[in-house]
Amino acid sequence: KVFSGEGKMAIRIPSWSPQFSLFINSELLSCTPQKGYIYLNISSNDTIKLCLNSQPYYIYASPRIPKLTHHVALCLGPLVYCFEGIDNDDDILSLALNPNAPLKVLDFTPYELGGTTKIMASALRIQSSEALYTTTPPSYKSCLALAIPYYTWCNRGETQMRVWMNIFDTI
Repeated sequence: KVFSGEGKMAIRIPSWSPQFSLFINSELLSCTPQKGYIYLNISSNDTIKLCLNSQPYYIYASPRIPKLTHHVALCLGPLVYCFEGIDNDDDILSLALNPNAPLKVLDFTPYELGGTTKIMASALRIQSSEALYTTTPPSYKSCLALAIPYYTWCNRGETQMRVWMNIFDTI
């Protein structure tokens, strides 16, 4: 919508994007959010452009959530990602992620799952034993784990799915 006249505008900077660029009439502004907002004085002919962070990141649960202690979830912008068995050798329960390793954003695929961007993460897979219980410590194998946006899970048949994943150094 086009407005005429002058006024003050508040632009919300989401917490998932601590790095951002804000331009008015192609001029980069140097500004710090105040309680999550940037306040601008604008005129009717001003053009505003906001560029938010597009890098994937991990989020960590509070230790007050016992079941999620030592777990991470993967996000890209406001989207939460998940790991499905169909993309990860039909076994995500044995995976642990390395949140210190770089993440790789794969090219957008318009034809798969209604159009998605997938993320590849560095992981370890616990090597399974034939026995349910053993005195032998488990061994681990390095691998890559593929994540998809949470809203697309279970679109390719029944499979395992997890959002909150174990962390390398806690297994």
